[in-house]
Amino acid sequence: MERTLSEIKAGQKVKVNSISCGCSLNKRLYELAIHNDRIIEVIKNDGKGPIIVQVLDSKIVLGRGEVEKILVEEI
Repeated sequence: MERTLSEIKAGQKVKVNSISCGCSLNKRLYELAIHNDRIIEVIKNDGKGPIIVQVLDSKIVLGRGEVEKILVEEI
């Protein structure tokens, strides 16, 4: 089932299915290694404020508006 990254709870791993955003955000996410088929783990999501995710060996802080544009599925 596909959901936005903002709906995923801490501790869950997901696979990125698609990203629906403009060129500049798409480029930024790609530079952070967040792109289709990438496995990421949600480290912190308390329902408000930024979300922290782990991508490869890095922890990344993403704003709520950014994660609303990332469609994922649980693995």
